[in-house]
Amino acid sequence: MNVRRRIIIDLMFYLGLPLLMWNYGRPYVGDYIAMFLSAFSGIAYTAFKFYREKKYNLTGIVVVCGITINLFLNIISNTALEILFNSLYLNGIFLALYLISMGIKRPMGQIYYIDYRRMYGEDQSISAVRAKKFNKSNYFYLLTGVFAIRELTLLIVKSYLLKNVGIEGATLIILINRVISYSFVAFIAIMTILIDKNWKKMLKTESGE
Repeated sequence: MNVRRRIIIDLMFYLGLPLLMWNYGRPYVGDYIAMFLSAFSGIAYTAFKFYREKKYNLTGIVVVCGITINLFLNIISNTALEILFNSLYLNGIFLALYLISMGIKRPMGQIYYIDYRRMYGEDQSISAVRAKKFNKSNYFYLLTGVFAIRELTLLIVKSYLLKNVGIEGATLIILINRVISYSFVAFIAIMTILIDKNWKKMLKTESGE
């Protein structure tokens, strides 16, 4: 699947369908069901992508755990507003995970990158050994920092919006959530390219080129 098509499909499930279900389903099924379906479209799409792409690695497991927690919280919620607040709890959980991973010197950025290299046929155990002698290992901490800043930004911005506009501002919250998320995707992509460039230099040195 080319990048343009992937972006269009992502926007459809993460932005188009949620807004459609919330704005047009709300008068017929009420706030709670409309918000539940709005949130569920993104959850179901993420789960489908995981199954289809077979990302059976630690990064994928973290994503699936996040999906499961989010779905469980949505199911036990009583109002549409509570469903919106659930995403804040998830942001907080991921923020804590990233900070803890840096604290124990196993940054999630490194785990993410090793999984990324696996997609290109590099053995995971070999990548893990190489990561220990990677002379740009601080980049893994910087990448994890970007992950953490993303969650913190979403947490602060959505908390502010929920406090000031409430459920009536759900459309705005969904839109801003996507804008922030995709902005950080760009930063993450740049960091991944930078790490990959230095990683390939290391591989050339190993092979004596």
